[in-house]
Amino acid sequence: MSSQSVVGVFAHVDATVRAIEALRQKGLSDFTVYTPIPVENTEGGHLPGVAVTGDGSAVYVAWYAEESRDLMLGTYGEIGDLALAVPSPTPTGPPTSQPSPSGECTTPRNGVVNVVAQGIAFDTSCIEVPAGGPFTIAFDNRDAGVQHNVALYTDSSATTSLAPPGGLITGSSTIDYRIPAQEPGTYFFRCDVHPTQMVGEFRVGGGGGTGGAGEGRGGAAAVTTEVTAQGIAFDTSTITLNAGQESTIAFTNDDGVQHNIAMFPSESDLANPLFRGDLITGPDTIDYTIPALDAGEYYFHCDIHPLQMTGSVLVQ
Repeated sequence: MSSQSVVGVFAHVDATVRAIEALRQKGLSDFTVYTPIPVENTEGGHLPGVAVTGDGSAVYVAWYAEESRDLMLGTYGEIGDLALAVPSPTPTGPPTSQPSPSGECTTPRNGVVNVVAQGIAFDTSCIEVPAGGPFTIAFDNRDAGVQHNVALYTDSSATTSLAPPGGLITGSSTIDYRIPAQEPGTYFFRCDVHPTQMVGEFRVGGGGGTGGAGEGRGGAAAVTTEVTAQGIAFDTSTITLNAGQESTIAFTNDDGVQHNIAMFPSESDLANPLFRGDLITGPDTIDYTIPALDAGEYYFHCDIHPLQMTGSVLVQ
């Protein structure tokens, strides 16, 4: 059997002993038991792989590092020219310019916080939202071919998440992260792929939002949402409200015609309005007080332009 070659890699001594006995029972004797080589700094690694040169002079160990989200490679022995099976891609153009992070905190508009990644950097170093209500992070990754995400943690150690980590997306692409209501405090956000370059402060206020604040039922903060009508169109297709409490919509009509906001159980059920705001002729503004609604998705439109001016109401 000297013409055959058997190579085995085992994590434990007892597994090695069983493998040797199995080989001997099959009549194989042309094998060598190698001395274990300690591999350091691999805690938290996944998907390990081992390769040995034909003459046994070098060993290569590869694994995926979960924390840094990177492929790691270790070597032992006499190392010559190293050729990777999958070389790094050659850049196809000049590096994307890095935006200067805003000095002010990015705040939600209509329950949505817009965050951009470009040039291995976020466009903001601070996100601030009101407490007591869910919100959405609309994330735009503009770095072509590069993975990013937005993940929220209690502090910069990034050991405890405030919400399930945002899924990684490869640029250029976008994704919406739905974030549950958070308690007041100062927290931390980062990109898990670039945890040292792409970081910021995540602030959750004691209540309120754009345009005002107040206490709703259950101690949650009442949020004022801004909606504008211009050019026979709303500036948003989604209105996000807190479930189980009154909300305020600050409605601005910039058109010289009549508009309003009316809410319904669904697009097919317009006979039972949940709320119907007074008509106003622009330019003008009005505050609508929306009664408490159960969690769910509803429908809104302008009664004067029910085909052009429509959208969804998300109550969370």
